[in-house]
Amino acid sequence: YAIAMSNATVALWAAMWAKTEYTVWTSPLTFSAVANAAQMNGNNIEFVDVDRDTMCSSFEPDGIDDDSIYVPMDYAGYPSLEKPIPPYSADRFVLLDAAHSFGGTLTDGSSNTKHANAAVYSFHPVKIIATGEGGAIVTDDESFAQYMHEIRDNGRRDGLHVRTGLNLFMDEMSCALGISQIERLPQFLERRRQIANQYNWHFGKDIRLELQASHPGHAHHLYNLRLSTVVRCNVEEFINDLSALGVGSQRHYKLLTQMPIFRHLELNGLYPNAEHAYNRGISIPCYAGMTDAQVNQVIEAVDHTLDRYGH
Repeated sequence: YAIAMSNATVALWAAMWAKTEYTVWTSPLTFSAVANAAQMNGNNIEFVDVDRDTMCSSFEPDGIDDDSIYVPMDYAGYPSLEKPIPPYSADRFVLLDAAHSFGGTLTDGSSNTKHANAAVYSFHPVKIIATGEGGAIVTDDESFAQYMHEIRDNGRRDGLHVRTGLNLFMDEMSCALGISQIERLPQFLERRRQIANQYNWHFGKDIRLELQASHPGHAHHLYNLRLSTVVRCNVEEFINDLSALGVGSQRHYKLLTQMPIFRHLELNGLYPNAEHAYNRGISIPCYAGMTDAQVNQVIEAVDHTLDRYGH
């Protein structure tokens, strides 16, 4: 079942609305929509660190609550659920944040959502498939899908008001754009993987950089570089130098544990892999419309900046 919604944030919110009084477990290295969705529904939120190589959530936390929602994120498009999350309790619900990984697959070629109870996609303008704005939630659970349909339609079923809900529909023009985009998905993914492979080949043996682990089903929404300690500058300086060479780059994401809304919890230092990924990580251009000349320009700009700071 696939339920299209006005954006991925409300899809996350709707899924958690169906599971109130659960504890939401997620990584600090994610977009604030996950935390917003949890807190607006009255869910408690707990954090787990990321894996240093994949940069995806590492779900082996202690003290798991009986009623828990796990929200792993396919960071940059890396399929985070190659294997099922262990059933710490019978009531655990796995909600995959697949905003970066539309079209991603596991090693065996099956969908990257295979081991989740439900998954949320984003069709924001910067994503692999763009509808202007939009999102969707997918699931194999018929009753959960029905619940999502009702929440999306002002709490109605067969025209009758059966629960609380909102108007969360994706508009028809956005849907039409999305359908036309999906027809080109194989082309988009193939080009992103070509670019990522070229970056991997060029940067893979450079000791001044750390790269995200490779995976055959990676969707490559982002391409992330992490500066090693031999690079004697901070991320902002590196970004500014790339910009001066005509190459845009940015950081993903400001850690949730460092946001003002969580600062009182004093969580700094508890998630070293996530903190390293933020403190030393840069996303460089990787999108289907890039030309070979632009890819080479990015490579040359990164090399030039590394040579400036990394001897």
